[in-house]
Amino acid sequence: MTPEQTSETIDQLARRAYEDLLRRIRAGETPREAADAALAAFRGPYYQQVADALSAILKASIGPADIKAWPVGKVKLSQALYAHHRAISAATAATVNAHLQGLHSARDLAKTLYEGYDFKPDTLKVVAKLPKYLRVKFNAARAAKLKTPALRAAYLQAIQAAEAGAGQAELEKILKVAFYERNRYLANRIARTEIARAQNAQIARELLADEQIGFVQIRLSSKHPKTDICDLHAKLDAYGLGPGVYPKAEAPLPPFHPHCYCLQRPILSIPPGQKVKARPNAARAFLKSLPADEARQVMGGKERLRRVLEDGDSIEAVVNTNVDPLYHAKRMGEVADNPLVKAARLSSNSVNTLLAENEKLTIPARLHPVSAAFDFPDEPEYEPIRRALAAIDAAHDDGDLPALPIELARDLTDGNDGEYWGDDARAFKIRIAALSKIKEFSLACEVGHFLDHQALAPGQGYATLDPQGALLDVLLSIQLSKSAQGIQSYAHDAKAYGYLNDESEWWSRAYAQWVALRSGSAILKKQADHVIHDEVGFWEWKDFEPIAKAIDVLFRQKGWL
Repeated sequence: MTPEQTSETIDQLARRAYEDLLRRIRAGETPREAADAALAAFRGPYYQQVADALSAILKASIGPADIKAWPVGKVKLSQALYAHHRAISAATAATVNAHLQGLHSARDLAKTLYEGYDFKPDTLKVVAKLPKYLRVKFNAARAAKLKTPALRAAYLQAIQAAEAGAGQAELEKILKVAFYERNRYLANRIARTEIARAQNAQIARELLADEQIGFVQIRLSSKHPKTDICDLHAKLDAYGLGPGVYPKAEAPLPPFHPHCYCLQRPILSIPPGQKVKARPNAARAFLKSLPADEARQVMGGKERLRRVLEDGDSIEAVVNTNVDPLYHAKRMGEVADNPLVKAARLSSNSVNTLLAENEKLTIPARLHPVSAAFDFPDEPEYEPIRRALAAIDAAHDDGDLPALPIELARDLTDGNDGEYWGDDARAFKIRIAALSKIKEFSLACEVGHFLDHQALAPGQGYATLDPQGALLDVLLSIQLSKSAQGIQSYAHDAKAYGYLNDESEWWSRAYAQWVALRSGSAILKKQADHVIHDEVGFWEWKDFEPIAKAIDVLFRQKGWL
């Protein structure tokens, strides 16, 4: 899959996310819930597309879990995308809610969308106090600064529509452009940057390994939109060999900025062993030869240009200022032996490799690790979630699950340690009580509901609703257990214990106890021992053996073991 094909697919995924957003809002979901769910559903296929692209470039098997853990500066790729999506959800919810409350001013709506896109605080209260003629200038200035034609057009369209009293249809048009365009732009920016970085590093390795090639040329792409640092690298005659021509180990390594399409091409007309000498003042001479405005554009600002021309700082030192070391300007000779693949292998098969190692869990190679399906903040309070998913990955594979968010909920109390939300066909989210003392085990229970709903009988709804279906032998083993028979003694209190006789509840609890047994997780085993001792509806370990064996058989049949 080419980078262009990956970009087109991401565009299609973003469009589907917008259609999903509207469908959910029309079905009665709140704007924030609808946006969160639509974007969560977007992330799973997005990770797969980036994984496919990088696998092809690096000639290595890279999966969605590797992409989620992929370093993007100081954070993981999943963290960067999640942060973008939180901002998009907040802006979308604010826009829709303002419309529903009767604030139909297209100017106000456009400002809300713009501020959310650029992640800046709302400035409406300040602007509202300005005279009308200054507000018009403010709007025009803001519109001119938008980074994509689609957003700029949407903003200007909103301003022009204010006088005409744009209503619901106008809102939907603006919301479509803002939600789709922002999600597409941000997701593509991350994907293109990482794919370009990997692709150019791989090309550099191949050129460095070819003894018949001694020199390369940096060339501007036909898509190069404006003057910037790329012009310096492609037009500089640093060795007297012609514009953009360098000894291969000394050539600057693209990409030079996000959305950079610069190319590195071998020069076969120069013998590989030809002796050359660098021209130390070539870069300063080149910058001085340019018109002042163009020179500032190349270096990214007046102060950066001054540092090169007056202070004598190197180009690399200036462009690397305040830039994450992962994205520092490099030479082709600095490319290591495929470090990206090594990093991917270190993180493969689990979002929690280090946690798994700390618990001494053995995680086999998984085609579809359960953890790859879930989205949640990469924050310290979510460590129990990561531990639980590492244990589940150690216990089994999962087939192919849709993306699902997990959240820690502070409103769950009175022994309600977790909830699984979904309708007849769709999974919405898993909520785990923030104050629960058994978060890991509770998440395993809710993942059991998720598998029941989405994986054990794909496309058919809950597998536990079919007594003759995939769970036949497991449910029969449960019914024959001493614990299940003992539940009958609580039949007089149906309000408190009636739910325990529900097949879906039996399955989720059995699944969680099976994970605690088969994963080797000491934490889950300790929490399972706690609920066996203190709660109704679980099994003593000897009583559980036939159930565990039935689950083993089921998962082998599914190809999950």
